Amino acid sequence: VCSSDLGELKYNHLIVLAPNVDEFGGDLSASKIAQFVDNGGNILFGLDSRVTDTVRATVSEFGVETDTEETAVIDHFNFSEDFDVEGDHTVLSYPVLDNYIDAKPFWPGGKKPTAEDKILFSGIGMQLSAKNSLVYPVMKGSKTAYSWTPNSVVDSMPMVLGTEMTLISALESRNNARVLVCGSFSLFSDEFAGNNEAYALQLGLWTFQRAGVLKIEDIQHYLSDSNPKQSLETYTILDQVTYSVDVYEKREDGKGYFPAKNTDIQVEFTRMDPFVRRFLTKDPKPNSAKQFMDFKLPDTYGVFKFIISYKRVGYTFLQNEITVPVRPLQHTQYERFIVRGSEEHTSELQ
Repeated sequence: VCSSDLGELKYNHLIVLAPNVDEFGGDLSASKIAQFVDNGGNILFGLDSRVTDTVRATVSEFGVETDTEETAVIDHFNFSEDFDVEGDHTVLSYPVLDNYIDAKPFWPGGKKPTAEDKILFSGIGMQLSAKNSLVYPVMKGSKTAYSWTPNSVVDSMPMVLGTEMTLISALESRNNARVLVCGSFSLFSDEFAGNNEAYALQLGLWTFQRAGVLKIEDIQHYLSDSNPKQSLETYTILDQVTYSVDVYEKREDGKGYFPAKNTDIQVEFTRMDPFVRRFLTKDPKPNSAKQFMDFKLPDTYGVFKFIISYKRVGYTFLQNEITVPVRPLQHTQYERFIVRGSEEHTSELQ
């Protein structure tokens, strides 16, 4: 499953909805699955209270630690009266606005959730590694949630509880591969589909590179008043320069791209430290993907870089660097005479 042929993965995506397996079979292991992500593959894990040490070791490769087998997330204040038939308050109903991530790529259809939207959850609690900066919670527990064995006396501190508990986690690696770990196998089930379908689908779209996927094209830099607009190999201090780039976002149906609506993409003009750092401005023309920045070069020469380093939750990372030299004025570009222009000085000379 995770093997490659001539450097190309045989499969781009992997779904693991087997929380109770002791072995994956063949030579598939936690390290092989981690290597699959290192090579650009995407994975969706669905867990529950039957989680085994094998699965726990696998998700720990991605900065996620689950509670032990037979434990479940319990919340006596946010359970579903329709689905919690056992009465142990392990089938939870959480308002999306309170517990779900505030990031557009995770919203069904890109539309902000309403106060009526809720997600049903029944599964295991997780906590995220503080050492892994690439993993983050998509859905958290409420203040009244805790992880314990149902119908048992709580005689010690639970492993995770309250808002520190993660129910759904996501990781986007530096190569833009994605991993989603959902503590509730049943969140994707037919039983909960009437309530969860839109969010379950969106989680799948995000994991499999169909939501929040950005790309940049046609990067240019040129003198603002030049015609035609051509990138120069060298600029002069105090030149008025324009930097432009086309930014696209992938359609969730997979049929091409459309101009991205992100308005928080920054460009830095850097030597050792940034001399200029500004947000790109969107081209006002309809259906244009172009975003640009006009600025005057600093009165400092050297080797500079245009840098885009865009990292936002839910979106693919955008990284680009272009090196350009900036030279001082040539001797012919200085004024031949420097006039003092002082009446007092002129009178003194007379």
